[in-house]
Amino acid sequence: NGTPVTAVTLTRTNGSDGAVSVRINLTNGTATAPSDYNNTPITVNFANGETAKTVNIPIIDDSVLETTETINLSLSNPSNGVTIGSQNSAIVNIIDNDFKPTLTLTISGEQVTEGNTIQGTITRNTDTTDPLTVTLVNSENSQITVPNTVTIPAGANSVNFNLNAVDDTLIELPKNYTIIATSQGFVSGSDTLAVIDNDAVSLSLTLDSNNINENGGKAIATVTRNVITSTPLVVQLSSSDTTEATVPTSVTIAAGQASATFEISAIDDTALDGNQTVTITAKPTYTGTNLATDTGNATTNINIIDNESPSLKVVIDKDVIS
Repeated sequence: NGTPVTAVTLTRTNGSDGAVSVRINLTNGTATAPSDYNNTPITVNFANGETAKTVNIPIIDDSVLETTETINLSLSNPSNGVTIGSQNSAIVNIIDNDFKPTLTLTISGEQVTEGNTIQGTITRNTDTTDPLTVTLVNSENSQITVPNTVTIPAGANSVNFNLNAVDDTLIELPKNYTIIATSQGFVSGSDTLAVIDNDAVSLSLTLDSNNINENGGKAIATVTRNVITSTPLVVQLSSSDTTEATVPTSVTIAAGQASATFEISAIDDTALDGNQTVTITAKPTYTGTNLATDTGNATTNINIIDNESPSLKVVIDKDVIS
């Protein structure tokens, strides 16, 4: 591409007297005008005594990655009694100068759930005479496993391989991971895959007492997870009314344990506001973060018993009476 073909030669035989001309017609083979070449007919003039002429074929230098393409050449319109010989046509090959040996990696889906397998395909755009060894690079081995290398067999332009999503006990946000295919002399190919967690947890809350008094009252709450795992679980805690009852910001269920306890403390205010009901909420968090999950929450209600009593006050409107 971009270099005019200089090897197209026209020859006249059986005499060279006089000036003659002939036209070269350019038509599509696998190449397409005008994006690949200029198909304007070319008139070739032979001066008196000339027996050969070399003609440049105008090729378009594009940036498209293409295989070798062809232009069909033919002769017509001879002048001054010249006839066209038996070799009246030719094929010109356009060799792409944008071609780069390239690997393409595609994964058959956008996501996979932990514990499952999905298929990937590596494709090459080069000659398939020899086998090609391809190295796979994984952005996160703890979440997805792939072979270290795969081989595209001789005679084939692609090979399939399996990607396995690791089934761990961590509670994780969905995340994209990148797999890269590399081989010496080739442009690398890559694709991404999201791993969906299958370790959703559900919590429950129980209280040792459903009622506590304002003046120093406390209750012990137990938060329990439905599945015991080998990793700790941080649970976010909150109170619907911190002017009546407070809880720690979080509590951790230790690795290998089903539950953990925490205190609910009543606030001793001076308001005569009667008994109050407060809702305590427990939310599981994603492993290694302070971010609560969208599911598995637990709630429970506790009653705060008011310790202020009604009182009467006597007011005398005169300082002295008789």
